[in-house]
Amino acid sequence: MKTKSGSMSLFWACLFLTAACLISSTGEPDEPPHPSRHFTGLGLAVAGILLAAAGSRQEPEQIESPSSSMNNKYIVPCIVIMILAAGAVIRLIHLQSNPPQFWYDEANHGLDAILILEGNDRPLFFPSNCGQEPLFKYLSAGSILASGCAPQAIRRVSALAGWLTLIPFYFWIRTVCGNLTGIISTFFLAFSFWHVHFSRIGFRGILVPLFLVLTLYGIDSARIHGSKRLYFASGLAAGIGLSGYIAFRLAPLLLAFYLIWVCRDRIRDDSPPAGQWLWILPGFAIAVLPVAVDLWQNPHSFTSRIALTSLFSAPGNPTQNLLNNVHKHILFPITGGDPILRHGIPGRPPVSMVESILFGLGLGYAFSRLRESWAKAAVVFYFGMLVPGILSVPVQAPATLRVLGTSTAVYLLAGTGWNAIRRIIPVALRPAGLILLLLFSVSQNAWRHFELWPELLRRDSPARRSEFGFNQDEVSVAEYLNGKGNEPEEIYLSPQLRLHPTIRFLTWKKGSYKGIYRPEYFRYIEDPKGDLEVVLQLKKRNLWWLRNTPRKNFFWFWKRTENLTDGELQAMIRYCYPGETYLMHDSDEAILETLRVMYPEGTLKNHGDFWIYRVPLDLLKTENRRLKAK
Repeated sequence: MKTKSGSMSLFWACLFLTAACLISSTGEPDEPPHPSRHFTGLGLAVAGILLAAAGSRQEPEQIESPSSSMNNKYIVPCIVIMILAAGAVIRLIHLQSNPPQFWYDEANHGLDAILILEGNDRPLFFPSNCGQEPLFKYLSAGSILASGCAPQAIRRVSALAGWLTLIPFYFWIRTVCGNLTGIISTFFLAFSFWHVHFSRIGFRGILVPLFLVLTLYGIDSARIHGSKRLYFASGLAAGIGLSGYIAFRLAPLLLAFYLIWVCRDRIRDDSPPAGQWLWILPGFAIAVLPVAVDLWQNPHSFTSRIALTSLFSAPGNPTQNLLNNVHKHILFPITGGDPILRHGIPGRPPVSMVESILFGLGLGYAFSRLRESWAKAAVVFYFGMLVPGILSVPVQAPATLRVLGTSTAVYLLAGTGWNAIRRIIPVALRPAGLILLLLFSVSQNAWRHFELWPELLRRDSPARRSEFGFNQDEVSVAEYLNGKGNEPEEIYLSPQLRLHPTIRFLTWKKGSYKGIYRPEYFRYIEDPKGDLEVVLQLKKRNLWWLRNTPRKNFFWFWKRTENLTDGELQAMIRYCYPGETYLMHDSDEAILETLRVMYPEGTLKNHGDFWIYRVPLDLLKTENRRLKAK
């Protein structure tokens, strides 16, 4: 009777979770779900998880043993190798074209990697982009050194990190749950749209699941076998992970909590001494020491990015923002995803419907099995690694990049969810049912990755695609400039083009280009030595200036005169518009108008989303001679 009651609970749990997934997947894919639908889906998801927990408590406690269905010792290695090979292929092929173009965060990694290769700057923490960890940048430098300065050089680092995650992930799940759950979980992770997507973009966040799984595998293996070396290696992995991405900063606390929990609740009397876990500390200290020294010397570099992206720096009521973030993050694999197109399907869960349902069942199953180490790990690292997203700005909630560390727990729970759902499937139909679930998950992930997401990106308007998609216009400019060869023609770029990281990275071998500016932003500055400074202040942007002195700080100047004479203004305009060819974005109308007034004989050509204004060389030489004589 108990078995029947438990099976009915699991049956209703499946229905509730399916309804929650369907509610969260309706509507336009590029729009977040309406709050009422979001709350309805969240309520159904919670109900389904509670029913799954209630049903699982009435079932036998032992996770299905793989030995009963996989007796041949060659079957498991062959299956795992095929999954790893497929995971490598879908992460490493066509990185230069999918995702399309190149985002400026990726380009910033490339620019820092170039500084490393040139030997100009090799810090332990990079001040660029409001402070970033160094590991991804040093790995990118090695990739650029091996294959040249191109988008795929940056993305290859994240692709390899994403693929390498699969290996320790399988061995960790096998250690705590067995081969069958390990194979199912690794299969989901290998073909997951969420993990594959971020493996193919040059973002540092993909390093979080890699080092988290390495640490967990080391801890659980050391705990079972009593190996001090494995404890030391797991501490080393945790320390190195702190140099990967800001979201990993919470991981050491979660790892300590998890380790203390599992050591306190040892079930077997013959378990190795719990005190051996202290060998984690020297490994962790060795990896963290260089970063700690840099933190002591430059504490602001570690906090500047937190201050910029923190929930408490956002407008509005902090308490209300916090509650909204918790609501959006708590069950995001079921109820909805990141609103940014660049991070996936806006408003949709980052995992397939099959994975969402199995995740919900697995979460309920884990709550009913909290005496077991895998359930402790799933609960601690799912809810714990949500915190970086919850404490981020609300406009990006749920931030699937910042909570990428939860993917280890999400796919562990999806794999163990099969152990719950299989109890309502007849024994003879279980192999076929499992295969159908896996195939349906793969097909939905493939449709998302190769059809839906590219189509959303293509139809996005030019005004939005540089903000939410990728820098398509800037890549076109860089390709045009690189196609000019070694021609002697001087090309001047408008500010947003010349200073854009994507253009600077892709045209690195061509050298830096000179800029053109809007004259109404000029200010006349004179320092104590009497040297003239031409300074540019762009609206809603940082301060940039052209100078002929070694001054580096704009605020060091003693005198500022904002009222220019006509002669001074004309001198500055001629100083900043001396070239033969001017390259502008189609939004630089004021610059184009200035050029037309100055050089009415010039010719205008359109190249995609940017303009090229050419001044006849003879006219330019005549005008320059006239200015010099004057």
